[in-house]
Amino acid sequence: MEAQLQLFGRRGARRLAVREPRTPATVGEALRDEGIARVAAHNEGWSDSVFRFFEEVWLPIQASGFEFIGETFRRDVVECGLPGPAHPNAWGALFSRIARSGLVVDTGRTAKMEAPDSHARRSPVYRKP
Repeated sequence: MEAQLQLFGRRGARRLAVREPRTPATVGEALRDEGIARVAAHNEGWSDSVFRFFEEVWLPIQASGFEFIGETFRRDVVECGLPGPAHPNAWGALFSRIARSGLVVDTGRTAKMEAPDSHARRSPVYRKP
């Protein structure tokens, strides 16, 4: 602590001591959650209607144990002619909501996305219970 006092002075050390410790992971999670909330707020009507479509139409026609990534649902939404979100990040906010809803189970696995604009990034694999 003495080294901190020498480096930052007593005033800076008090500020550091008052703050609760946060790891990079908790800071990252907080920033992630803030971003998801911001995107969801700007796409609220869209998100609600597409969530209802997922819950009432798309998921019920899938077999029990069906595994998929968000891209699978997104592709089906587009093929059905439903409108897209105001911003592409709203898809991620929607799937965060779906994952928290308990309608699906996160398998803990990931799979590569196929859409060219997704750059083959890995996406969580979900399962219908």
